[in-house]
Parts: sequence; C-alpha cells; structure tokens
Amino acid sequence: MTFFELETGRYVSWSERVISHEIDAAKLYIAEYDPSNMRLASHKVCISGPEYLWEYSHAPVNEGPYILKHGSRVFLTYSANMTCAAYAIGLLELKDKDMPLKSSSWKKSPEPLLCAEDDRDRPGPGHNSFIKDESGKDILVYHWGSEGQHRTTAFRFVKWDEHGFPILK
Repeated sequence: MTFFELETGRYVSWSERVISHEIDAAKLYIAEYDPSNMRLASHKVCISGPEYLWEYSHAPVNEGPYILKHGSRVFLTYSANMTCAAYAIGLLELKDKDMPLKSSSWKKSPEPLLCAEDDRDRPGPGHNSFIKDESGKDILVYHWGSEGQHRTTAFRFVKWDEHGFPILK
C-alpha cells in the first residue's frame, strides 16, 4: 500500500487479489484515507487490472503501486505479471486531478516503463519506489531477478521527456 496527498485529499492505493470462478487477478485500488482514525474515508475504486499481455502472460497481476509526481503531473507506477523475467513496471497517469476516485481519471500506458527487454543484465524489474538525490533528481529504486529468486536492489535515474513523461529505460 502507498499513501499520497493531492490537493483534493489524502489517498491510499494498494493491490488486492480478486478470486472467483471467473477471475483470479491482482488489481489496483484507491480510496480516500482519514489519518485521524487511520481508516478509509471512501469506498474503494478499482483503477487498474491486468489487460495487456505484458501484465498477464505468466500471472494476471498489478501490484506494488507507488506515486511519482513531476511538475503538475501525477503518475502511479506498479509491478505487473509474475516475479520472473516477465515481471515489468507499468504506469498510470492521473488525467483528472479533481477526481482521483473515478477510475476513468487514470490513463494506463499500453507499454511497460521497464521490462526485461530493456535491460538484459537486470531481468524482471519489479516492485519499485522513488527517492530524490541531493540535487533533487528522481531516482527509481527497484528489485530485479529471474524466477522470483535472488532478487537484487537496483537504482537508476529517472529521465523526463519534453512532455514531462518519465523514462526508465
């Protein structure tokens, strides 16, 4: 679960596995959060589920959400697929900052931000977060490893394109 603040309030996002006879997938949810009583202050809303092949080729998973802000833009990164070489980092962007609890306010990138094809020396990039260095540059902190074993922590600077979109490759 990750906590973040926007002008409209305080929120948490997390992954939850939905199991039924029709579907068994880990999806991303968001809800408003009330820190005074440490409880959700709204109903949960599903903002992402595995829909692209790179998100479900081995296991239908969206998990490990983390917020990344850049200028006026708000992104949410997440891990997708199984903890193997197919593990990848995906991205949602909050297009309507006034309505973060509306699933259509979140736009999913159809391609992963980082996957095994981008760095053969570090296959299976997965759970991630962001920190800033002494000069304020964003750094991606993530783990990688094949077949869900021998995971290793890695760091890489986040580059930004001319439109303010993150580049992790």
